[in-house]
Amino acid sequence: MATLDGVPDAVTAALEALPPEADTIAERTIDGRTRALIRFDYAHGPAVARSVRGEIVRQAATRRKPLPGAARPGRAPLPLRARFDDPEPFDES
Repeated sequence: MATLDGVPDAVTAALEALPPEADTIAERTIDGRTRALIRFDYAHGPAVARSVRGEIVRQAATRRKPLPGAARPGRAPLPLRARFDDPEPFDES
């Protein structure tokens, strides 16, 4: 499992770049941020990780405008973040 979080365009681009062995099992947009859960077999983990990392680097390298309410003026948060083996979506607390 992996969680992708970011601006909607960045998450959509990352999902489109995933290898066919990865399945999107949930995607939701709240307050201008999109979160997607992807599932894949551990045998395909390296390919999925390369794909996600490549998209993170590509998104970070592109020029972006600061989001409203950004913590630091002039410095926008990264448009895409990923967490592998993320326990949060299943946290029942």
